[in-house]
Amino acid sequence: MRSVLIRRFEISDQLTHLFNALFWAVLAATGILIGSASRANVEPTHLSIGVHFAFGFALAVLLSAYILFAKSRYQRKLFEIFRTDRPFLAWLKCLGGDPSKILLNRPQKSSSVPPQGRYNAGQRIAYGALILLNIFLLASGFALFALHQPQEVQSSAYRLALCVHSGAFGLACLLLAAHIPMAFLSRPSLRAMLSLGKGFLTEQEAMKHAALWVKEDLEIERNAFERHSNQNQTILREKSLN
Repeated sequence: MRSVLIRRFEISDQLTHLFNALFWAVLAATGILIGSASRANVEPTHLSIGVHFAFGFALAVLLSAYILFAKSRYQRKLFEIFRTDRPFLAWLKCLGGDPSKILLNRPQKSSSVPPQGRYNAGQRIAYGALILLNIFLLASGFALFALHQPQEVQSSAYRLALCVHSGAFGLACLLLAAHIPMAFLSRPSLRAMLSLGKGFLTEQEAMKHAALWVKEDLEIERNAFERHSNQNQTILREKSLN
């Protein structure tokens, strides 16, 4: 008997995630170079500033394109991430069983972890925070580029933008430091994200991590299939009558 496959990630999700990671790596490296030069009272090179701004601009374009071309999908994601419901609060009570898996090196009973939607509470908090931090990073980054001033004559507006940019970067690094190892705790989802053009989970894998989402998703697909079948039957009936 063939297992049911459920699409966890669309190609737009996978490409956005891939390029987002690449851009972040370049931005982090050049940002550290620029910050290190400033702390050493040395003017950063034009190359490092130029590369940093170029990749920051590219990241803004990438995220804007994702929002524009996958608008309905992005809206559903935002609704899922920022809503607070019973599964969200129930997951927080036991932290999804992760302390048992990590600290005590023993699996948490699946029955003790409440069923979750597309994203569990931990993922919602992390993704929501990263969305907000990206906004602060991009806004403050463009402000720093527009107000670029030598260290000797930095205005209060420039210093404020620099403080926001540095603080948001530090918080984002902490989130990513937790996000990356946590991804390996759900290897089927990690494989689905990295399998470009596929992005499927088996029904069993999906039910283990996102039972509520699977039920909703299968119900939506089933209803869509039934509507499509009914439309085809209506067309065939009309053709036979004609």
